[in-house]
Amino acid sequence: MIAAGLLALLLVLLLPRAALGSPGNEIVVVLDNSGSMAAPYHETPNKVLPASDPGRVAVLGALAMMGVSLGSTDRVTVISFADKSGEPPRVIDPTRLPQGMSAEDAIRATEYVNQTLFKKALEEARKILTGSDRDGKLLLLLTDGAPTDITDTSEAPKLLGLPDAPFGTLILGLFGSEDAKSHGVAFLRPLAKTPEDLVLLNGPAELISAFTGAYARVLGSKPLTGKLSVGGKVDFDVGKHVVEVLAITASSQPGPAFTASLTGPKGASPVLAQGHNGCKFKYSNAPGLCEDPRRHYQVFRQPNDPEKASRWTLSLPKAQGDVEYGVILRYDILATLAAGPVVKAGEAATIEARLLFRGNAFVDEAFFKADGFEAVATVQGEKIPLKHVGDGRFVGTWTPARGLSGTSVHVRATFRNTWLERSAERPVLVEGPKELVLRVAPDPIDLGAWKGGILPTRRCATIDLTGSTNADIVDVVCGPAREEQEMKLTCTPVAGSEAAAVGGAGKPMRWEVCATATRCCGDRSSTASAPSSQILLTGKDPRFGSSGKTVSVLYQVQATGFLPCWWPVLAALAALLVVIFVVVGIVRPHSFDPAAAIRVAGSEAGLRRTSGLILRELPGGVKGFYRNARIALNGTGDFVRKAKQAVFVIEADRAGTTVIRSGAGLERKVQRTGKWEPVAAEEMAQGFVPGLVYRVGNLYVKFE
Repeated sequence: MIAAGLLALLLVLLLPRAALGSPGNEIVVVLDNSGSMAAPYHETPNKVLPASDPGRVAVLGALAMMGVSLGSTDRVTVISFADKSGEPPRVIDPTRLPQGMSAEDAIRATEYVNQTLFKKALEEARKILTGSDRDGKLLLLLTDGAPTDITDTSEAPKLLGLPDAPFGTLILGLFGSEDAKSHGVAFLRPLAKTPEDLVLLNGPAELISAFTGAYARVLGSKPLTGKLSVGGKVDFDVGKHVVEVLAITASSQPGPAFTASLTGPKGASPVLAQGHNGCKFKYSNAPGLCEDPRRHYQVFRQPNDPEKASRWTLSLPKAQGDVEYGVILRYDILATLAAGPVVKAGEAATIEARLLFRGNAFVDEAFFKADGFEAVATVQGEKIPLKHVGDGRFVGTWTPARGLSGTSVHVRATFRNTWLERSAERPVLVEGPKELVLRVAPDPIDLGAWKGGILPTRRCATIDLTGSTNADIVDVVCGPAREEQEMKLTCTPVAGSEAAAVGGAGKPMRWEVCATATRCCGDRSSTASAPSSQILLTGKDPRFGSSGKTVSVLYQVQATGFLPCWWPVLAALAALLVVIFVVVGIVRPHSFDPAAAIRVAGSEAGLRRTSGLILRELPGGVKGFYRNARIALNGTGDFVRKAKQAVFVIEADRAGTTVIRSGAGLERKVQRTGKWEPVAAEEMAQGFVPGLVYRVGNLYVKFE
């Protein structure tokens, strides 16, 4: 039973070469030719950053990659950005160049533009890679900034068809500042199929090794990289099954051409391609860009007898500076596996994979035991060791997690040693259970009785799904069967209640059901005979729509009542009235004018000899709580607080005016005639007149 399922998951196919696609590899290099690569640029109006690649090392790397592919079944296409939005990118395809122009000349002639236009370049790269039937396919993107024609970070991967695109990615970021890096990485990270596919370079010095690594990757190899000084050499052993030895050399600094040498069992290898990264055009932002000195390169590609082990040497007999190198061993070995369309979650399955050498099963026990060889499968980040069981078969066991039910995953088998890394992957659908039967305990859910409050009140209970069928492995959703106005139902999984499941954590088996009554609610009830509140549990997957389970929620909520509900509001209103009363009692009373004064004497002549008394300084002259400022004068000329004891009372009014409240027999002296006249009630309401002399009984009064 298990064996049949295992074989349905991943079977090794011993396919002929024709079935695996055309020999060779398809590599598309998207080369950033924006002006910031060659010349200093303004990151902000006051901040100038240096050029990212003033020595045109990226051009040198593209030249070396193009050169090492010449004469082979590998094809390298170089794409650079257009100068204006909407225009097609510049495409350098060595099979479609104008007569008399080489691919190297076309790469060197790549001019710089003012924008970083990703859209058309990525669309063209996808078109080339998806239309190719070669064995290996790789997109290599080098840029020093974020795109200028894309604002949504999810748009660029859609242009490439990621994450399901049938080609690999290697994204190189070369940034001039941390700000540019943080902004640019947000756009580049989604373009990498795996986290390892995004490489952030520390400077142009790392470009040659990055380009070498990219070519080695598509060949399924690991490069040997380093640096040689004049007269230096590096010896390396080449084991069996290697069909080609490739070497890329490039000068570390601008200068004259150098001479490198690759020597094998048959002697020195001829130089496959060589040249420099100079140019003939003029770029105003970097006047000396195309002038000498320049950086040079030489590449080698030599056949090797795969039936014999050998020793090779890469040397540097002539040079005026250091030279960077990369050595790649090409194995004619492919990793193969086939995935069955469907596997079952929670059931063990076998992953079986093989290597093919020239289309046939690769069986070499010595190879499998040397140079750190290992075989491993990766599924959803989980690594499964693959063990050699004989006849070149590598087997491991994988149990799809229950949580993967209903999802499609990629299974990848990888073989690697010091020089080689070959992978194959296939999509697999993880199938979950075909039925879901929900049994809830308790059913119904009784929350009891309670009284509503001035705030929302809540009662909760926990339900258990242990008696259900497949609820431990199927996603279940729970919520109110219908919306209610005065009662809100919620249903949430209880943390830590996940079922134990083979291959990963299961689903929650306990849920908390809560009923929340609104504040100041009325009488509300849900009974077994007339349930007004219910929850609905069902499978998240539409396939389980018919498995829904409705459970009644019972409760009895007593109305809050008017006073318990509204007493805070009433208390607040009372407090507000008290505050208003106090404030009005303090603010509303009137005061005398600060300069107002009074003179009092027993005769008119005596007024001239007495001093004026400030009204505010006399008894009652300052306003009080709900009391205007006032002064009261008794018959003997003394100021008293009680108006009943006074023969003359004057009180403050609005805006510094006054009102005479009491003054029986009050008279005023008419200055024109010198006679005394009674003060009418209308005049008393208008208050005293400064400068006039008033008389009441034997007292004479003057205000000023």
